Amino acid sequence: MNIQGENKSRNIVLGLTPLWLVIGIFMIGPLLIMAGVSVMEPNVYGGVYFKFDLSGYRQILFDTNLFDEMEFNPAYVIIILRSFFFSCFCNYYFINNRISCRLFYFKAT
Repeated sequence: MNIQGENKSRNIVLGLTPLWLVIGIFMIGPLLIMAGVSVMEPNVYGGVYFKFDLSGYRQILFDTNLFDEMEFNPAYVIIILRSFFFSCFCNYYFINNRISCRLFYFKAT
């Protein structure tokens, strides 16, 4: 019987399981920890209190002026949107021009 015979899909799943575990542990795990800590209340001496707090995200959108009033500051929003549009443009450009395929073809020949 051929290894990739009737159980081909099962072999693919079993072959990719270690990859999924490594990605889950070393990539998704730290992202979840970072997301959880980012919504906790900061401690004065470092660390966090286990209370839900969005003050860190509020600092991205608002500044406090001299009169202790909150005012909208679009600086971070502009940076985030510019980065998003730049990444979309780069993906569109590289996919349409197939630069990676051309580079691979010239290196192979």
